Amino acid sequence: MKVNQITQEILMEEVKEEWISLFLNTEDWAGIHQQTVCTYCNAFGKELNLSSEKLKELQIAGLFHDIGKLVTPNEMLNKPADLTIQEFQEMKKHTVHGYHLLQKSKAYRHLAEIVLYHHENFDGTGYPEGLKGENIPLFSRILSIVDSYDAMTSERPYSKGKTKVEAIETLQKQAGKQYDAKLVTLFINKILPTIDLNRSV
Repeated sequence: MKVNQITQEILMEEVKEEWISLFLNTEDWAGIHQQTVCTYCNAFGKELNLSSEKLKELQIAGLFHDIGKLVTPNEMLNKPADLTIQEFQEMKKHTVHGYHLLQKSKAYRHLAEIVLYHHENFDGTGYPEGLKGENIPLFSRILSIVDSYDAMTSERPYSKGKTKVEAIETLQKQAGKQYDAKLVTLFINKILPTIDLNRSV
């Protein structure tokens, strides 16, 4: 299933709050990123044989994972250079901002912790709470991988995208450190071969 088909089905059927819909319907690189992450989450969930309810939860979490960036200044998000230390610390707050935004939503508050922890690292070096291993929710561990992979292989205002091979090498090097090693293997061997995003190799 193509990116737009998956995300448009979810947007039509599931997104019930206008402020969230506006966030997801942006056409810049950030909007494309949300949709692509959702597509990877859809493939991941099917490979894990999730129930239809849990699959939808993972798909929507993929769409919402960066919703906290609504609070982040646009000039920081689109800065064509490395962030300063202070700016990076501010950027890291998007996970907490996303958590609080979703907590205010009756329809999506059950996704708040997934979004909060999607930048936790498997070895405990991530943020915002330094969770480690399987103390990090499964869906957050999945998001960590697919979010990173899409960010690495996409053109951004501040960086040129890596090739698929380069991104896969990075995932493999960080398996067991930044990422859940078992999920990295599943992503590389089972998920990526099923997705056609027309990215360079």
